[in-house]
Amino acid sequence: MAFWLPSLLALVGIKLESVVPAWITVGFYLALYATMTLLILRWSRRAGWGPWHRFALGAAGLVTYAWHGFPQPPSFPAPANVDLIGNAVFALAALGLLAFVVVRLRRTAPPP
Repeated sequence: MAFWLPSLLALVGIKLESVVPAWITVGFYLALYATMTLLILRWSRRAGWGPWHRFALGAAGLVTYAWHGFPQPPSFPAPANVDLIGNAVFALAALGLLAFVVVRLRRTAPPP
């Protein structure tokens, strides 16, 4: 969610660039990326880290992008119903992909 904060604020009419200088926003993102990288590296070195944990990381990113497509304005002019249908198709495809991976993981890697 923190990665999408500026976009979410813009959706409710708060332009971050009019409140916060650009260098602070860039610093925020750099700190956020560094923090997440260090946390993931630390977690992935723990005993018991396995395929289900890697799946959870990837699934979280995929689902975040899937839901964010709905409130985000379209990248190119399109009727609202076409935009909604496109978002729904891609979100369902993402969920289908995750379901496929879960089935494969259950066959090869028992849950922790």
